[in-house]
Amino acid sequence: MSAATGRPVRVERVGDGAMRKLLRVSGMTDGLVEAVVGMSTGLRDGFVPEQPRTPYTTTPTILAARAYDLLRPPAVTASGTGAA
Repeated sequence: MSAATGRPVRVERVGDGAMRKLLRVSGMTDGLVEAVVGMSTGLRDGFVPEQPRTPYTTTPTILAARAYDLLRPPAVTASGTGAA
């Protein structure tokens, strides 16, 4: 993330209650809040999906590529350093 945005990024663990609050104040409905929290707790607690990950069920996009595509242009523009 730091390489893509040109800014330092740190990881912070957010508790379930705080996550719910953040999602609600961002405008999510209660149902959507619970869906997002459920996915994050599932990942944290070792959820094993019914369907295994395969090349047919999983996209090949890596996180770094998504960060460059989605985060770099806005971050570069906001910092005033011009186009990426």
